[in-house]
Parts: sequence; C-alpha cells; structure tokens
Amino acid sequence: MKLRIEQFKESHFDQSLLIDRDQDYINRHLNGRTPIKEDDIAWTVFAGDEPFLYCGAFPCWNGVLEVYQFVTKRAAKRPKLFVKACRAVIDTKVSVFKPHRIQTHSVNDALHDRWMRAMKFEKEGVLRKWGPDGQDFAIWGRLV
Repeated sequence: MKLRIEQFKESHFDQSLLIDRDQDYINRHLNGRTPIKEDDIAWTVFAGDEPFLYCGAFPCWNGVLEVYQFVTKRAAKRPKLFVKACRAVIDTKVSVFKPHRIQTHSVNDALHDRWMRAMKFEKEGVLRKWGPDGQDFAIWGRLV
C-alpha cells in the first residue's frame, strides 16, 4: 500500500481511529482536545485515503528533536507498514531540520523495545514512574 505524508491539518484527525491507549490518553489527560495543532511540526501519514499515523516533533533545543506519534488501529494491525511509515517521516520530514539527535520515550515493555530498535533508536534508560499513571517509561535516542 502506498503511503502519503502531508502536513497535519486538524481536519485529518479522527480520534475514533486511534488505538485504545492513545484514545484513553487524550480523554484522560487532554480532556478530549485534539493533541496536535496545525501550526505544530506535525504530519499525517495516509495509507490510501485514510489516516494511518499522526506524528510530529518539537525542538528541545538547537539540534535536538523529540518525536511523538498517535497510532491508528489500522497501523497497529500492520506492523511492517507502520515501521515503514515512521521511517519515512524521520527520513523525509524530520531530517529537514538537520538534528544531530532525535529522541522519544515509550512505555517500558518488550513490544515497544522491539519497535524502537526497528526504528534504529537506542534505549538510554528508564524513567521510573514517569508515565501518566505512574508506569515506567524508557527514553530512546538516535544520533543522526
């Protein structure tokens, strides 16, 4: 399936397409508000005509970007295409900012460990009780 990356528009966002964990995060911690705004550094990845992945980045400081994503149910069912979509965003969109470091964080579990390694990130440590419900998260970095 062909992927298309577009600058994020709020009209792209459909919370009902998201996996339960991301929907729960938005409802509990953002009071249901759209987590991405049109003037953010953010993209929508389409597979066909439907959103497949929402992602973005924000600068921590010069040369360091934090990347994030909101995963659709379709993306969760197609892990190879999901990895391809994430790599495409990093390679074609994030790289434009010429960072020397890209970083992110994830739930600290085996599933996320496999996925982050597939994205060429290195696990740098564990953020103990950092998550919104007190769960441990991992911090990941990728030098570019």
